[in-house]
Amino acid sequence: MRVVVLVFAAVGPGCGRVDFAPAAPDATLTGPADAGMTGPADATAAGCGPWGAPVHLATTSSVFTEWSPALDPSGLVLVFSSNRAQAGYDHWAATRATVTSPFDPPVAMPALSSNGDDSGATFSGDGSTLYYYSMSSLRRADHLGAGTFASVSPVSGFPGFDFALSPDDLELFTSKGVGQDDLDVGHATRTNPMAAWVEDSDTAALNQVGTVEGWPVFDARTQTVYFERDGTDGSSDLARATRPGPGQAFAPPEAIAEVNDAGIWYADPTLSGDGTIMIFAADYPSGLGAHDLYQVTRSCR
Repeated sequence: MRVVVLVFAAVGPGCGRVDFAPAAPDATLTGPADAGMTGPADATAAGCGPWGAPVHLATTSSVFTEWSPALDPSGLVLVFSSNRAQAGYDHWAATRATVTSPFDPPVAMPALSSNGDDSGATFSGDGSTLYYYSMSSLRRADHLGAGTFASVSPVSGFPGFDFALSPDDLELFTSKGVGQDDLDVGHATRTNPMAAWVEDSDTAALNQVGTVEGWPVFDARTQTVYFERDGTDGSSDLARATRPGPGQAFAPPEAIAEVNDAGIWYADPTLSGDGTIMIFAADYPSGLGAHDLYQVTRSCR
């Protein structure tokens, strides 16, 4: 189980790292490759191919830790948490001109940071709002575009923590503490953006007793939720689960073979709005810090 930057649940700190050669070396970002249409059932049903090899986002990396990324729907704005300033975990933002370009060097976001730890960022479905946690308190900020944020204010009424929203902001996929060292992926819906969230059991098949499942993100194109879970080798893996359609329960999850190497700690998946780009944190030994950010892409019709 990994270190939880913000302690919202009964999940203890302290996770070892196991060195293992990564599947792909650091590379210059070249964008999506034509992967064909032979991926898993959740992707092929929507005309998407498998994920490509992980590419190190070197311009966002430091000798410290970068994780908890949030990619806006356009795939051009990235917000993440880092302790590179050596004063706790703060938010940084990076932008790029096109989805096939490298990100520009990140800049500190003092308006989204505090004297404590700040993490768990996620964009609203249209990218106009950024939600994040500051010292365990949920906040929101208006996204004015190009990684510029304003009008920070507190928010309440969201169950769990480190959540993701559906494109219409009417579904919530969240991380929920259910016991000591036990975290689940939860699900809730609301009838309109001003209504209260109503929790349900649609994600029950994703969770196991006594293990950690959390940090979800939702791909509406394929009706698939991606999330982090305890691995069988003492590390952490990325998994996915698919449902037939809105309002229906998710099937049992499966590992994402394209991005799960033995002994590597994977965390915090985030997706572009069209589901063709996924960014996550991982501790490949070829990286610069304890965790760096990596990107995989796929082709969709």
